[in-house]
Amino acid sequence: MMRPVKLKDIVNKLDETGEEWLGWLNTENGEIIIVSREYMGIAEDSEEDDDWEKYQDWERDLIQEAMNIVENWDQYEPLPDKYYLHEYRIMERFSYSHDDEAVSRKLCQAITGKGAFRRFKDLIARLGVEDQWYQYRENAFTEMVREWCESKKIPYI
Repeated sequence: MMRPVKLKDIVNKLDETGEEWLGWLNTENGEIIIVSREYMGIAEDSEEDDDWEKYQDWERDLIQEAMNIVENWDQYEPLPDKYYLHEYRIMERFSYSHDDEAVSRKLCQAITGKGAFRRFKDLIARLGVEDQWYQYRENAFTEMVREWCESKKIPYI
C-alpha cells in the first residue's frame, strides 16, 4: 500500500508543470516526477538502438525518468493539469470575494479580455494584495488536489 502523499508537496510541484512539463505521481512510493512533453515523446518512441550520445547527461536522466513512466504506466498517475486547476476561475473567485469593494471591482476589470493573467499579476502587486492572492491560490489548489487524491483513491496528509 502506498504511503500517504503530502498535499503540500503536490501543490508545490504544480507550479513546475504547464504546457511543456507534466507531473506524475508514483503510486507505489509517492515520488513526484516532473518530465517535459518532449522527453515523454522520446521515451514513448524510443528503441534499443537509439543514439543516446546526442543527448547531454542531464537530458538522458530526464529521458530515463520518462522511460520509467512509460514502462511502468500502471504505477503512475498524472498530476492535475492546468485545465483541471483552471487558475482563471480561481482568479475570478478571488476578485469577486475580496472584502474591499474598490479592490474587487479593479480586479474584476483586470481579468476581462486578452492579457488577463498579466494585468491581474501587475494589479495585485500595485494594490498590495499579492500575499492574499497567493494564499487564496494555494488554498484553492490544496482543495482541488485533495479532491483529486480522493477521486484516485490516493492516501494523503
